[in-house]
Amino acid sequence: MFRRFAAVLAVAFIGFVGLMAAEYKGKVLKFDTEKSTVTVKTEDGEKVLTYSSDSKFIAGKGEMKEETKAKMLKREIKEGKEPEVTVITEKKDGKEVITELKFKRGGGKKGGEGKN
Repeated sequence: MFRRFAAVLAVAFIGFVGLMAAEYKGKVLKFDTEKSTVTVKTEDGEKVLTYSSDSKFIAGKGEMKEETKAKMLKREIKEGKEPEVTVITEKKDGKEVITELKFKRGGGKKGGEGKN
């Protein structure tokens, strides 16, 4: 009896968390530090996602520093590159907020010539 209850509770919790979190794979088109948004081109279209001071931006083996992420993203976008990313979001106050943004290794070069 207890095992069934625990199993049902676990499935319900996983389902609840799944409704709150989302994952997108795509390319960064725009990075706006004034509005704290990142525009990502996904298979389903463009998504404008908000980030906060708690959002983690990960490249290589670790988290990027605040000043590094803005400089790197703006430079790459200006150079015509669209960095490939995986974005994990959570619903907070009715908005989709980035909890983690991971850069694909090798970056996203124009024409799909990036390294894997």
